[in-house]
Amino acid sequence: MVILKESEKKQPDSGVVKLLEALEAHTKLLAFIFGLYFVGILLVLAVWFPKPTAFQYTLFRITLALAAAGVAGVIPGMIRLKFQPNTMLLIHAGGALAVFVIVYFIAPAALRSELLAPTSQQNNGGVNQIINNSHIGAVNNTVNQYGLTKEQYEEWQRRLIDELAAKLQNADAGQRALLERQLQAVREKLADMEKSYAEELQKRKAADEALVQMKGQLPDEQIKKAKASLEQGETAAAEKAFDAVVDKEGGAVALAAYQSGQLAEGRLDYDKALRQYKKAVMLEENNPEYLYAVGEMAWIMGEYKQAEDWCAAC
Repeated sequence: MVILKESEKKQPDSGVVKLLEALEAHTKLLAFIFGLYFVGILLVLAVWFPKPTAFQYTLFRITLALAAAGVAGVIPGMIRLKFQPNTMLLIHAGGALAVFVIVYFIAPAALRSELLAPTSQQNNGGVNQIINNSHIGAVNNTVNQYGLTKEQYEEWQRRLIDELAAKLQNADAGQRALLERQLQAVREKLADMEKSYAEELQKRKAADEALVQMKGQLPDEQIKKAKASLEQGETAAAEKAFDAVVDKEGGAVALAAYQSGQLAEGRLDYDKALRQYKKAVMLEENNPEYLYAVGEMAWIMGEYKQAEDWCAAC
């Protein structure tokens, strides 16, 4: 029996050991460089895309969270974090992963972005120019707010968050997925109040104008009441009027279905919104506005294949 001396036992390859030690020693430095690199890219993209879409916003936020975690990896100290989705965030004082969670879920810089970036204005003859996605419109200083101030809109969105959070506590697995998508949509609206508020006013204005085109399809009194309700900040009567046109299957059904879907989406009734958008596209399959709406809603509802087909046809 041959007994090897301790010095004769097989030792790990010294080159591999040194490589592993070097990698371990430089892990934090590499993470820090990665973080700075992507933070720089995001700053450039922020200039190129000042009004990102919901998809771009989510992608940017994930990248920012990862970059922040990389930079935080070199910061000494510990953060112990307890996160309960939709209810509260408890920080005991975690490392880079905790920074990722904070940046991704809270996005603190976005919550007050409207205070730092006022709406582009052209003070020429008392006219403000509002730029919202692809819609550019010149309106008088006395903008029709349809009974909804910016403060009321923000309060409405925060109330929706509270309601969704309460529902999530008792939701089953099937309900939870939809509630989480709705909650994410509301958070994105709050993250860019200027944009989402302008979009809401635009939706109400479009509904108001569409009601005029419902003449002959509905009693004049119903149209009048629906328009009056819109002016007072209530959308239920207008949505009901559009539904009545859709049910009758008369003229302007596609427009009525689209407008009903828009108002339903604003209430977070995604099932109805998708159903109405589908009807609008079925009647006017080449309308890019309808195609975009149904594609975006189908994606939110998890109908990815159909969503891609509709968006490709836009």
